[in-house]
Amino acid sequence: MDNLPNELITQILEECNYADCMCFRATSSKNYDVGNYVLRKSQTFDYRYYNYRCHVGIRNVNGENEKKKYGTNLNPIKMINFMEFLPNLRKIVLADLPCLFTLGDMIKLGKSLPKIQKFVMIQTEEKKWMGKDMMMGLTYFKSLNSLELVGWEPSSVTSRGCASRNEVIPQSTLRNLINLTIVCKQETVSKVLQHIVDNEIFMTKCVKAKSSTLTASTRKSPAGELFSDRKNRASIATHLLECLEEKRHQVYKPS
Repeated sequence: MDNLPNELITQILEECNYADCMCFRATSSKNYDVGNYVLRKSQTFDYRYYNYRCHVGIRNVNGENEKKKYGTNLNPIKMINFMEFLPNLRKIVLADLPCLFTLGDMIKLGKSLPKIQKFVMIQTEEKKWMGKDMMMGLTYFKSLNSLELVGWEPSSVTSRGCASRNEVIPQSTLRNLINLTIVCKQETVSKVLQHIVDNEIFMTKCVKAKSSTLTASTRKSPAGELFSDRKNRASIATHLLECLEEKRHQVYKPS
């Protein structure tokens, strides 16, 4: 492969996973430059690809024991630092993370990925990795216009000297969304939509809003299949979205 022209190597690497690019770039100085070039063109990061590749360096140093369950030694800081190799990312998927991802991690991730437009977060009953108030970090994703949440359960946040409150999606994030998909428990979906109505958040840019409720059967299904399971589509949002539309017309109605 050393004798192949860079153009052909680039075409081959573009069909490979970015984890393979990382390994390839470590083989020589020439391959290092070619690998970096391909990584910089990458527009999607999906953590699930890394979950099956224990050789990728976003894990802890002492976590290379093959007998250890895959993914249990994730280092969020290393993963965030790795994003420096992917400056042109437009979409990120975080799913089945083996450790708690905190608000601080979200803030750092948002600052390192200024061009992210789509964010997908998938959580299951077996692997709950979304930290308390983590959603507030979405305000640091300045270009975000598409959000998909699967299995999210808003936590009750209590601050010193203040009454408890429910975790919410930031208003500034909701206003900028073009697409919003929520696949969660009915209680969660209702809380999100009620938050939108109560605070009169006018999602004027949103052209597609979709909600589904998790049932006992859907929880047993792989998280990635939930999006394509049309039988789970719920009509909870219909009335509330109509209320939003009615309020929007009232606000913008000429006097």
